[in-house]
Amino acid sequence: MVVSQPGQKLWKQVHRYQTPLIVAISTFCLGILFGVMAVGTLSPADKTSLVTYLHQFITTTSAGLPVSPLLTRAIVENLKVLGLLYVLGISVAGMPLVALVVFFRGFVFGFAMGFLTTTMAWQGVWFGMVAVGLQSIFIVPATMLVAAGALGFSWSLVAPRNATSLPSVLEHFAGLTLLVIAMGAVVVVGSASETVVSPFLVHLLRNWGI
Repeated sequence: MVVSQPGQKLWKQVHRYQTPLIVAISTFCLGILFGVMAVGTLSPADKTSLVTYLHQFITTTSAGLPVSPLLTRAIVENLKVLGLLYVLGISVAGMPLVALVVFFRGFVFGFAMGFLTTTMAWQGVWFGMVAVGLQSIFIVPATMLVAAGALGFSWSLVAPRNATSLPSVLEHFAGLTLLVIAMGAVVVVGSASETVVSPFLVHLLRNWGI
């Protein structure tokens, strides 16, 4: 029973913040939509520059780079996002900024996938799945859950509540902290896939002429 308590608390935290989770996912999807739409606003010169940069990136990735510095940087950058959401969540005034962070993440994802698919056709789809989609399997859900926890905690501080029937602010804070720690571990896995697995798959696709 003691072993299962952290898992039960984590699930309780996720269940408690169903509505904020829906808000976070909706905001992320809205960001994706705007990101895809932004691809259409690029001029031919902008697209050419980005395609050139993309090919240089693929060539550099395929050539192989030291994994350790890249992995450390990816972990730090991704954990910074979770930390930012955490800080914004415990400060009530940060609620709109939480939504802004989620929207921006969705915008970047939508722009990247939209650009790859529109400029490189089926090759772009493959590279998008490998370079962007693989890491997003881990990082996006972790970000959404932390954002939902941050929004829910902020709302619990300002919404009218009955102290005898709702968890205390301290319990909310402990649950949010536990959620951030757990999702931090997921982000580490996603960062590893970004810097270790994805470059390897990009190298294979390039060798296969894709």
